[in-house]
Amino acid sequence: MRTFLGLVVAAGIIGAVVIQKQRQAPDKQPAATTPAVVATTKAPVAAPAGQPTAQHWPKRALDRAADVKAQVADKNKRDETK
Repeated sequence: MRTFLGLVVAAGIIGAVVIQKQRQAPDKQPAATTPAVVATTKAPVAAPAGQPTAQHWPKRALDRAADVKAQVADKNKRDETK
């Protein structure tokens, strides 16, 4: 019974999303009437010193984890000496 109700709720949510998307589709203007935009490429902006670029998010996460680990170790050292 729980499985059936879960499927009914999921189908209802999916149906509501589909109906909403269909209602929003006619509101959009045709692309042919809008002027064409020329895509320009910009030079990549360098990251601030000491910070990895956006493409290196795994390194940034590991660096942050190492910083937190060092902070916890320092806090534990200070708490033990009191």
